[in-house]
Amino acid sequence: MKQKTPVDLQRRRTLKVAGAIGGALATAPVASFAGSSGTESQHPAEITSTDAPLDEFVVEVQHQWMSNDIALVIRNRGEQAATITHITPLTIELARGTLNVGDLLKDGPVTVAAGERLVVPLTHRKGGLYHSQVIAGGGHFDRSLQKQLRERMTIITDHSALAAVTVALGPRIV
Repeated sequence: MKQKTPVDLQRRRTLKVAGAIGGALATAPVASFAGSSGTESQHPAEITSTDAPLDEFVVEVQHQWMSNDIALVIRNRGEQAATITHITPLTIELARGTLNVGDLLKDGPVTVAAGERLVVPLTHRKGGLYHSQVIAGGGHFDRSLQKQLRERMTIITDHSALAAVTVALGPRIV
């Protein structure tokens, strides 16, 4: 049996940075690339410094103690409102159900004020049945969802090609 090759995380980070720089270059005015004599040039860092600041989001898993249920919370931790135009992954399959992240954008882009948060509740499987996978390790919080989010989650806004996404390590207990 052939095993899947693990995702090269360094390559993924490099591609994210390259995409952010490429997006900033694509939105910069053409006149900013050439100086008055045509021999001057600006570095991409100088061009993006005049653009709006990078949008920042914190993603955390919210654990509801009384109902033993979870949800995904996406909070705008930037200083300005941000409009989310794309988000991946659209769905996250878990043993108990699905987190339908794509539902946030079903009616189009969503504007999130500074400090505001979006909540993606867990959609339980029909009949309350668990996936056939074994659920082990009772008594501690399984951080595999956070790991999956760190590796796969991207948020694109109208201010920048890629927003900065931080995944909280532990659950937020409510």
